[in-house]
Amino acid sequence: MVRQNTGNAIQRQKRIHDKRTNYETFTEGDKVLVYFPEKKEGMSSKLVSFWRGPYTVIWKLSDVVYEVDCGRNRTNQTVHCDRLRLSVQQVFVGEDRGDGQVDSMIDIEPCFRK
Repeated sequence: MVRQNTGNAIQRQKRIHDKRTNYETFTEGDKVLVYFPEKKEGMSSKLVSFWRGPYTVIWKLSDVVYEVDCGRNRTNQTVHCDRLRLSVQQVFVGEDRGDGQVDSMIDIEPCFRK
């Protein structure tokens, strides 16, 4: 009975873990953010961003492990995909997006009409 309950608990925990796990795939040359869970001494963890980058994916070692050029001491880091997030360039209103188009301000006037 104990073994059965333990087995059921393990399966339940695996199901929950698999729901939350992000197995996003990346290709060579992708710009990614890497999660580094350490904070500097004296800094509040509420104000520190643990995602650093963007860094470049050098190659894929397995389905979930990548070699990333993090620029740390000129060595590459081997990183699990759970610690990677695709880097998306942020574009502000009035800025050129790089493709020749400029983002314009959204007209919010109609939202406030009676």
